[in-house]
Amino acid sequence: MVVGRVLVCLIAVVALGYRVWMIQQPPRGVVACLDGRDLTVQVSANAVKARTRGAVTVDATVLQVVQPECTSLIGKRLRLFWFAPEPVPRSQDRVRARIHVNIPWGSKNPGGFNYERWLMGQGFAGTGYIRQGIVDQPPNQPGLPRLRLARYVNSGLLLALTTGDRQQVGPEQWALFRDTGTIHLMVVSGLHVGILSGVVYAICLCVLRIIPALGHLAERRVISLWFTLAVLVLFALSVGAQAPVLRAVSMAAVAITLLCTLRAPGHWWRVLVLVGAVTLLLAPRFAYQQGFWLSFLAVALLLFYLAPQGRPQSYVRLLIFVQLGLFVGLSPWVGLLTGAVPIVS
Repeated sequence: MVVGRVLVCLIAVVALGYRVWMIQQPPRGVVACLDGRDLTVQVSANAVKARTRGAVTVDATVLQVVQPECTSLIGKRLRLFWFAPEPVPRSQDRVRARIHVNIPWGSKNPGGFNYERWLMGQGFAGTGYIRQGIVDQPPNQPGLPRLRLARYVNSGLLLALTTGDRQQVGPEQWALFRDTGTIHLMVVSGLHVGILSGVVYAICLCVLRIIPALGHLAERRVISLWFTLAVLVLFALSVGAQAPVLRAVSMAAVAITLLCTLRAPGHWWRVLVLVGAVTLLLAPRFAYQQGFWLSFLAVALLLFYLAPQGRPQSYVRLLIFVQLGLFVGLSPWVGLLTGAVPIVS
């Protein structure tokens, strides 16, 4: 039994190492086209950030390339800067442009921000800028409807809080969140997944009560759990399946599977390690994201305190001790990774 577990762990470590190594080895065709040349392309704007120093930052996916030797770039993500007058592209707009591209790189300063690693963690194949571009309207394609909040005050902040779409958050507001340590509110995380799963499960359970054929409570619960998981997967895809969301949805999938199969989960750290391994196998670039490690560390701290509790406690006591545990456990790592620990947070 012990030998089998050790063998499985070794295989998992080798697989994870290979997956992480693969994202550092882009195809030769991609590297050859990111040598500082100009390309004529059509891209889709995934997200557009507010102007900084007169430029608009466009998270773009390559749809077409005129140069036949660079068709390997199709489907790859590029981080492009555009010093262009109004109108600027919006999310889901298509842009026909002549771009200047390079491989992802950044200066390495001791104790400073590693820009190259950040680009790899975000999944960008290259960086550059748009020399000339024409904005096209998005095509009429079926998909998830976008949330329209333009008529509300602070609609950009509301959109970022609910869906993680931060393209309407201005640089001044972003700096304020960074200084106060509340920037994590702009990231769709386990809190969103937890609230959504609870609401969907409760609604589904109430609806199923009116179906006479499903008279047993156990049947209604199983159906509600699987339906909740399906909704969570769609939600993760709609917000981009970032590290915190993928971790929370993976944890929910494991929990729902165990509940529906009536299997004991075992020790909590086994479930956490399993979810971490599955998440990295699905998206190895998350290994280069600070948020991935901080997210799992926060969950580990919560489970470390909550899992051994044998007797019920008041919600006030739980809230106080959980917050103290997170502050003490996360502060050293946040300070090491970001260089600051905002006390206000």
